[in-house]
Amino acid sequence: MHLTFHKTPWFLAARVTGDLDLSTAGEFKEKVDSEIRKTGLLNLILNLKGVGFIDSTGIAAILGRYKNISALGGKMVLIDVPERVSAMLDLAGMGSLIPRFSCLDEALVAMGLGDKIGEKTGEGRPVD
Repeated sequence: MHLTFHKTPWFLAARVTGDLDLSTAGEFKEKVDSEIRKTGLLNLILNLKGVGFIDSTGIAAILGRYKNISALGGKMVLIDVPERVSAMLDLAGMGSLIPRFSCLDEALVAMGLGDKIGEKTGEGRPVD
């Protein structure tokens, strides 16, 4: 599992590649939580396009980040979720809990950040 982060003034974006399972969920939680603490950003866009496999431990890790962010008043969404990962999330009962979008622009609109689409952040487009 590999995580890539991109910070803007309005949200933190993270791209996950590889498997999110028992052997990687702890690292995922540590890295995401650390980045949120470091940046102070409470809006998280999690791109799962590169996730090949997810198990219940990986799902719990995502759900934990969602609960933490929500408790602090932030928003978290998933984008570019592969069909097989989406099916696992649905089986776990997360079908309507964490919003999912096909692309970054849809997620930004849903998060109330639609006016930030295409705005320069100094680092290019995150997680697309």
